[in-house]
Amino acid sequence: MKEKKLGLALLSLAVMAVLAIGCVCLQNFMHELTNAKEAEVFWPEMRDQYNQYGLPDHTELSKEIIVQNDTEVIYTDRIFTLGQLTKSDAQYAIKAADALLKIEPQIEKLYIMPIPERAVFEEGYETEREAYQTLIENLQNSVHEGEVILDPLEELLAHQEEYIYFRTHNSWTMRGAFYGMQVMRKALGLEEEDLNGYRTYMFGDFTGSLLTHATAEYKDTEYEEAIDEMEGDPFYIYIKGHNPNREELTFRNAQGELKTMKRGTILMNSNGPSSVVGGSYYHSVVSGNGKGSIILIADSLGKLLVSYLSQLYETVYVVKADEDALFAEEVNKVVSEYGVHEVLWAQRASEIGDASYMKAWNTLLRKEGMAND
Repeated sequence: MKEKKLGLALLSLAVMAVLAIGCVCLQNFMHELTNAKEAEVFWPEMRDQYNQYGLPDHTELSKEIIVQNDTEVIYTDRIFTLGQLTKSDAQYAIKAADALLKIEPQIEKLYIMPIPERAVFEEGYETEREAYQTLIENLQNSVHEGEVILDPLEELLAHQEEYIYFRTHNSWTMRGAFYGMQVMRKALGLEEEDLNGYRTYMFGDFTGSLLTHATAEYKDTEYEEAIDEMEGDPFYIYIKGHNPNREELTFRNAQGELKTMKRGTILMNSNGPSSVVGGSYYHSVVSGNGKGSIILIADSLGKLLVSYLSQLYETVYVVKADEDALFAEEVNKVVSEYGVHEVLWAQRASEIGDASYMKAWNTLLRKEGMAND
């Protein structure tokens, strides 16, 4: 009888232990689930609330201009800048390209992609498109062996009824960058991709730098209310399901020391173009799904190509065009270590050839004794 009672007691203790463990596991699972919901920053269910202009529902682009001057145009739903190509210098850009190919002969192709700004696509501002086309012609007339000019304008024009440019920020969207990438694919002899093959995330909306500036500039004026009511820009991410989405970023900390960190290439706790290879950095080594390696020399617009390049290459070495002063000293090592034969220089058209935004290139030119005074 005592043995029977002892057995029942042990069985009860075992059942209670299992239940206790189960409760702890359930509690931990619910805690993780709650935290996951709290940490989630993209809202797929909101994607279809915006149309092809990045505006709610069926809203069309506005025809009402609030402010117009020599440098900017402000509609009730968008802002774009004018006359930005005045400092572009095709000759200086090609001189920089020549310096890179001379310093590193293993590079077989250097693709140069000047990225047009929104004004190029706006009705009534055809002079902006003409200025961009003149830059392209000047570049094409100046290139040397191994240098290829990639002009994304025609491809972008074919999709200008889509959300390819932000309304409040001076940049193309990741959708616009996708069409820019198709020009690169053609140059590589590859077929065009289908954007439907990428997963789409939406990060809500953000206020671009053009709108932030306008809000401050026109505060306490007759334009303040209309500018305050401008819709923010939704931000969409496109990424393939099995993309590693990992990078090793090199930056200089507050103490002036060079540091590296491993993290996601697309940051889930940021917004706008700064979500992709974000922050102040020198360079980043992005992991990909493809074969071989490429160097991408880019600004905040060009780096939006990373998600698509990492589908073609195993490694995308991203150089911050306006900040990586170490590039000249490291380029030979990078080319050797990763077996690089191709470079893509993708930067805002108004910055290509403008030494103020070409720190990475300027160091190459100084190394060859070719920099502007």
